[in-house]
Amino acid sequence: MPVKGHVLSKDDYIKKYGEIEGINKWNKNANRTKIILDTNNLDAEIDNGNAIRCLECGYITTRLQHTHFTHRCKIKTLKEYKQKHPDAALVAPNLAKNQAITLEKMIQKYGRADGELRWKKYRELQALTNTFQFKAATYGWSEDHFMQFNKSRSCTLPNFVKRHGEKAGLEKWNQYCERQRFTTSEQYFKEKYGEEDGARRFADFSRGRNCIDFKNFLEKEVLRSINNASGKKLSYQVHIPGIPGCFDFGIGKKIIEFNGDYWHCNPIKYHPNFYHTMKKRFAAEIWEYDAKKHNEAISRGYDIMIIWENDWKTKRQETLLNIVRWLNEN
Repeated sequence: MPVKGHVLSKDDYIKKYGEIEGINKWNKNANRTKIILDTNNLDAEIDNGNAIRCLECGYITTRLQHTHFTHRCKIKTLKEYKQKHPDAALVAPNLAKNQAITLEKMIQKYGRADGELRWKKYRELQALTNTFQFKAATYGWSEDHFMQFNKSRSCTLPNFVKRHGEKAGLEKWNQYCERQRFTTSEQYFKEKYGEEDGARRFADFSRGRNCIDFKNFLEKEVLRSINNASGKKLSYQVHIPGIPGCFDFGIGKKIIEFNGDYWHCNPIKYHPNFYHTMKKRFAAEIWEYDAKKHNEAISRGYDIMIIWENDWKTKRQETLLNIVRWLNEN
């Protein structure tokens, strides 16, 4: 018989129904996603990811459904609960993991053609429901509310502890970090794609990771062009006392910031709610940070010109001419 607090396994089905019938029931997903809780140690079940606690009434269960709010909780609707606690889990982590919809499960259940079609529709629906427009129309969220919700979903140690408890959260965080390290290794690529194709894919991946080096290379190319066209010698990576970080180019009291479209989230390409995985910030936060930095420099008597990567690539001569004119202004 299954052990309390654990997800029913294929072996449990075989022991209960016999090999043939057990495997058939397992493949049909019959009761596979049920979790039997040890009611004598519910706090441990939460720490282990088998249960969650209602943030309003403290009730512990594997899943918070409409019936809980209708009959048991002081909050009477699921919608009201999600509005008040946007980052609260509705399903225990282990149960959610076993219920996760994947392409493999779709194909196994519906066949390859129908499974792939259903998977595509599912992904399209998920993309829609994760947008700010959907959250605002359905739950009445503000943009700030939506940004905080996205922050709560990011993979950080505090979020892992918040979701799973301190003990299980730390363990899952360490597992996540180890997995991230492995999935960016050459060994992982070779195991997944084969020796030759894996080595090629890893080489391409490694070049992509060196985007910071490419960013520096592009900045230096821009600086050379400006110096040649203006006849001046601008400095690279200028530091202003009292302002953290540095500015890209400068001469005297004139500062030029060359903003990469990705690194600074060019507004013509990125929505304010875009989450920058490298900087661990939303686009709106990056813009706010940049604006504060520029205003600090202006308050110290500096004149600033901002050049976007997209403008440099699409209208280089016009952009360069504007820079030279600006540098020659008093």
